[in-house]
Amino acid sequence: MKLWSSLRRSRQWQARLHGGLFLVLFLAVIGLLAWLSVEYSVRADWTASGRHTLSEPTRAVLSRVDEPVELVAFVRAGEMRRPIEELVERYRRVQPLIALRFVDPTHAPDQVRALGVQVEGEIVAQYRGRRENVAQPSEASLTQAVLRLLRDTEPRVVFLEGHGERRAAGRANHDLSAWAEQLTERGFRVEAYSAAGNAAPPAPTDVLVLSNPQVALPEGIVALISRHLEAGGNLLWLQDPGPLQGLEPLAEELGLLFQPGVIVDPAAQMLGIGHPAIAVVASYGEHPATRNFELLTLFPQARGVLHLGHEEWQATTLARSTERAWGEMGPLEGELRFDPSSDVPGPLVIGLALARPLPEDADAALDAEAPEPRDEQRIAVLGDGDFASNAFLYNQGNLDLANNIMNWLAHADTFIDIPARSAPDTQITLGSTTWALLGLVFLLVMPLGLIGTGTWIWWRRRRR
Repeated sequence: MKLWSSLRRSRQWQARLHGGLFLVLFLAVIGLLAWLSVEYSVRADWTASGRHTLSEPTRAVLSRVDEPVELVAFVRAGEMRRPIEELVERYRRVQPLIALRFVDPTHAPDQVRALGVQVEGEIVAQYRGRRENVAQPSEASLTQAVLRLLRDTEPRVVFLEGHGERRAAGRANHDLSAWAEQLTERGFRVEAYSAAGNAAPPAPTDVLVLSNPQVALPEGIVALISRHLEAGGNLLWLQDPGPLQGLEPLAEELGLLFQPGVIVDPAAQMLGIGHPAIAVVASYGEHPATRNFELLTLFPQARGVLHLGHEEWQATTLARSTERAWGEMGPLEGELRFDPSSDVPGPLVIGLALARPLPEDADAALDAEAPEPRDEQRIAVLGDGDFASNAFLYNQGNLDLANNIMNWLAHADTFIDIPARSAPDTQITLGSTTWALLGLVFLLVMPLGLIGTGTWIWWRRRRR
């Protein structure tokens, strides 16, 4: 009996020793994990759009920062500061030179007025004595503000007006003021040019915009456009269906053929669009302006455009219609059907990009104004101007495509592909059957499982 009692006490001490060692080791592991969590961090972004991860273009912009960038956020203390902190923290992990400071606007009214702060939550970015205001902080807006601070010049975009063109400051549905405002916010200097007295466009003009004149252009104006191209200037040509109004020599000079008819696309009905003359574009060419571009775009009252070949200009497709679309030659009335004897079969190219090496006598002032080094001259030609108009700019991906094309024309290629991250996965829609199954699992299966497991463990221990 004494031997048995001694063995029993020995086993009890061993069990206590094992339990004590396990507790010590367990606490040591917990402490080690706590230390590792402080010294090192691992993050995973599982959102559908990757909205908690900076895009590669943003990382490329931040790599060019070589001096401190101070971000001053005008927000009162509270929960409104958290999303700004989270956004800026993603920038700080890539570029430690970025610093964030909060200012309560109610305590610093003089500073609010001096920096032109308009709304609470606005960020003022400061770099090398310059500043940019970001009214609605997001990756796209904040990165664009940093990029504007990094460059010393603003690309000048000049809209030709005075002949019935879409106006950069006009508020009518067919005008382009909404897009002009967007370009201004992105660091472009937008101006209108009426060609009074055949005066030359403002120099230097990075991008000249031709937007569907309604009357024939004088020969002198067409000659000024040609001289702009001879000097290495870039051009955006938006040409709706109808006559070219004196721009035929320019089309011939560039090797362009604008196809007759208005594009009709049956795919528009799938989007709930009743008008047949709206081309739905989901196919884009291999080009920097459309790289990784996956949004639908809408082109109302569009026409096809072809490049007939040119020894200097290299053409790339920007956008093309669906295969079911066609160029309608008849009136847009009643039920429209493709007529192979007269209509133009699809798919039709709606947008073209032309590029060539810079001419030898290119204007050196344009090189100084360009945000990035220029190695080629660029032209974009689209068979529609409505897609960027006030009425259609914010439909589908029209704004993104228009901005990408302008960034490419102005040699601001770094701007392209800075996405405006959306959040498509913030809501979960479940059917009634799914809700019933979830209720059954959480209200019946799991409680019964816990009760059964506890009963089984109690019974096992009772038998020992």
